[in-house]
Amino acid sequence: MSDASTEVLGRAASTAAFARILADETANVTLRARAAEALGRAGGHDSRAALALALHSGHTRIVRQAASSLGRVGIASDRDLLTVPSKAGTQTTQVFAFARALISYRLGLGTDLLSPPKRLNRIVTSKSREMTVDPVRSPSMRAAIESTSVAPSRLTAAGALRVTCDGVETVVALARDLRRPGAAERVQHSNAVVGCVLRPSRGTIDLAAHLFLLSQPAGDGSVELFAVRRTGLVSMYGTGFFDHGEFLFDLRSAADQRGPRMLLVGRYIVDPGSLGFSQAYVAGPSVAD
Repeated sequence: MSDASTEVLGRAASTAAFARILADETANVTLRARAAEALGRAGGHDSRAALALALHSGHTRIVRQAASSLGRVGIASDRDLLTVPSKAGTQTTQVFAFARALISYRLGLGTDLLSPPKRLNRIVTSKSREMTVDPVRSPSMRAAIESTSVAPSRLTAAGALRVTCDGVETVVALARDLRRPGAAERVQHSNAVVGCVLRPSRGTIDLAAHLFLLSQPAGDGSVELFAVRRTGLVSMYGTGFFDHGEFLFDLRSAADQRGPRMLLVGRYIVDPGSLGFSQAYVAGPSVAD
């Protein structure tokens, strides 16, 4: 990768510059993939058009990143572009399916709904480690949450939590849309992006998306909750319901996957938008594993 190319991606380049890099078949593949990722943060018509073209690049890494980014910024009609390429492997198929789902959850389309994991981990709290949960108070971290573009929807620092286990820190932040009037009713009647689990870079306030928090109505007044990796793998699943201005929920880790076994039980108070956990336990491997 040339120094000039690295500099372009290291500063606030324009959408047009990212699109040119992505379309340049002579450019370094890593650089092109990073350009596709940047277009997924920038959004807009030109970004979507460049990503749509890259779906046919023929290079697996670029195709997957273009699909993933299009899922984060695409409009309803872009779902039709996310047709799995012929002879695609399992991972590519999963990335395309989740990109379609992410468009649906962002826009509340009610299509491409996720399925619960077949089994959830059982957590014996007396034999598990309790995670440390604190409100995010740092002005710089709160500002980083408000301005980040790594999530599928804009986030709010209101109610954001810092969760620490074995020295590993994550930040749970909710979607800004949950602060708008009528949000509780919308969540009960349509699928939605409700937040994101973020990981700060060590020693900085730069944030990376770790898990997308998605919801869908369960049909009986309750809501299903999914914590999903960027590849589309459901990491945690649970349910919740509204009760007199509060949303009570639980989340458990999916069985048969690498990583810690986790249990989260909490509540979200719609007004003033506060989030808290009454139980937060982890068992098995460190969160860093």
